[in-house]
Amino acid sequence: MEFLVDTQLPPGLTMFLAKAGQNAKHTIDYAEGALMKDQKIIEIASAENRIIITKDRDFLDYYILKGAPPKVLLIQLGNATNKNLIESLNKHLVSIVTGFSEGHNLISLQHNGARFYD
Repeated sequence: MEFLVDTQLPPGLTMFLAKAGQNAKHTIDYAEGALMKDQKIIEIASAENRIIITKDRDFLDYYILKGAPPKVLLIQLGNATNKNLIESLNKHLVSIVTGFSEGHNLISLQHNGARFYD
């Protein structure tokens, strides 16, 4: 899988994903960095065929209204620490990757697990 980690999530998340065998970039890896607007993130995700990982519900709203970006992993863990975020993602990464591979376009990671949507 190829992921694009949104600005408000820690850059360390990309390192975790890389260690887990995933291809991940953070918005800070691009010229606009932390100032990147949502529309630009969507454009990059579409152009590079990346799944956006975000806590920003605007991407969920955009997905529901426009069917884009193509795929979103919405983190809904509240104010979890970076450690808790990575632990939760680690616990559910296999099912998340499988879900996207099987054609789900929207996955929500919550305290009780991952929820899959088409």
